[in-house]
Amino acid sequence: MGANVWGNKLFITVPRRRLGVPSTLNYVPLDGTQKQNAPLIPYPNWNINLYPDTSGKNENFVSVYRVGVDACDRLWFVDTGTLEIPGNKTQVIPTTLIIMDLQTDKVIHRYVFPQDQLRPTTTLASVTIDVTKDACDNAFAYFPDLGGYGLIIYSLKENKSWRVTHNYFFLEPLAGEFLVSGHNFQWNDGVFSVELTDLNPDGFRDLYFHSMAGTHLYKVSTRILRNETLATRSYHGDDFTNVGDRGPQSQTSAADLHKPTGTLFLGLINQNALGCWNIKKPLKVSIVQKDDQRMIYPSDVKIFKDKVYLLTNTMPEFLYGKLNYDIINFRVWSNTVEDAIQGTEC
Repeated sequence: MGANVWGNKLFITVPRRRLGVPSTLNYVPLDGTQKQNAPLIPYPNWNINLYPDTSGKNENFVSVYRVGVDACDRLWFVDTGTLEIPGNKTQVIPTTLIIMDLQTDKVIHRYVFPQDQLRPTTTLASVTIDVTKDACDNAFAYFPDLGGYGLIIYSLKENKSWRVTHNYFFLEPLAGEFLVSGHNFQWNDGVFSVELTDLNPDGFRDLYFHSMAGTHLYKVSTRILRNETLATRSYHGDDFTNVGDRGPQSQTSAADLHKPTGTLFLGLINQNALGCWNIKKPLKVSIVQKDDQRMIYPSDVKIFKDKVYLLTNTMPEFLYGKLNYDIINFRVWSNTVEDAIQGTEC
């Protein structure tokens, strides 16, 4: 479901949405010789990925969707704690934020989200970290709640989180129709991923966000979100900005921003494509790469240094049809940002 990169590791997550997932957090060595069907290596080891957890500590990873890598060489992710077996959804452990030191491969922090900040439909499937290398202790993390239509902000320094509500976090009723790989379906996913700009003159960043069942793009300053009092007001006035409509068939799963060039890369679900838009220009999405066979369901988009990574996983076929195990269903596509945007308006 998720991909990210640090050093020579390409992280790959496999949420436990069916029985038989041996390990939820894994990596593939980027400097390995095997470029196809490379085995996933449990990260940081087998034992902490085992389910059921026989250690008695209840610290094993249950189900991980997407991971964030920060400027301080740390890996951040939410363990949903849930076995999402159809007809038998089971909460094994509380929804927990886990932070790991990538230099030592050790878990360095756990934070259980307060129950009153979660909803019965909550799904925290991605994380974006707001930190500078010279102030690692003063990190903030943003967790879109795609099922509960909210945004949870976490302060590492305070070890505290708060929930933000706004109508822009909801689905757009006219944009929930999807046609992928021959399957028609309706999804109602709200705010799905958030992307941060470089620091503005005021010392804060702009945070861009979108709903997956939607075609509009919005933004808000982290000056609002990082201040619990401002963030949790019932009325936000003009704090939030409607950037505009990306256009028909532009429903987007994950996205990520290449800060030096201002290029926002978007996983375009209805087009089996990776798109881009330069935030310094009027809103218009260009197609970077499209393939109706090999790019079905762009699930995760990540920027690491000057490269863009896209994971596609054929999920509509998994949900509404049947995966053909004689073909490759899961891929990670990568390119330099410079080459990726050649010939586009980005």
